[in-house]
Amino acid sequence: MAQSLACLLAHVVFSTKHRQPIITDDVRDELHAYIGGILRNLKGTLLHAGSVEDHIHLLVAHPRTSSPAQLVEEV
Repeated sequence: MAQSLACLLAHVVFSTKHRQPIITDDVRDELHAYIGGILRNLKGTLLHAGSVEDHIHLLVAHPRTSSPAQLVEEV
């Protein structure tokens, strides 16, 4: 039986608009959870998220069903 296997890990970095410090401690956990939900809906997995006031880093296990550009656009 034929099968197709793929494993693509992506390190994605987003900055806030104009590098404004808007990612505060009171929204940080909810933001990470929200992004994780978006990735789950796309059949991807958020392995780790880290952020400071003006940017966020994501380590994502990328799904085979979408392109990297589609994934980043949805997030």
